[in-house]
Amino acid sequence: MSQHKLSSSGAGFRSLRLVVLAWFSLLFFRLALSVAGYNAAKRLLKDQKATLPPASPAFAHRTAVAINQAAQFIPHATCLVRSMAAKFLLDRKSYGSSICVGVAKETGAPLQAHAWLKSGDLIIIGNEERQLSRYAPLARMR
Repeated sequence: MSQHKLSSSGAGFRSLRLVVLAWFSLLFFRLALSVAGYNAAKRLLKDQKATLPPASPAFAHRTAVAINQAAQFIPHATCLVRSMAAKFLLDRKSYGSSICVGVAKETGAPLQAHAWLKSGDLIIIGNEERQLSRYAPLARMR
């Protein structure tokens, strides 16, 4: 087998492994939020008191793709569930990240909340529809 085929199969295995980890992380945080609530689920993530480097754009992209693929198989994988699961995957690699929670700026409309995950200047989860400008940030969890 050629060296190229070996390296591409290794990349495929790493991608599949990341999707499987994403699926388990999504399931875990979905259940944790449902059973124990937000504060308990938040305690399951690393508390980043020290400044950690942001994720590389390549790893951030692979993480976002894996989370979004795996989320198709987890009922009610909300933006908060997806953000927490992605943060868990970044924490495992010691990348700095924070979950932001905001509300829609529109007045007179029902209250709409949204969560997204940032690592450095990159928005990893939560800006798939490019509508983050609609939301005013309220809280940030590191």
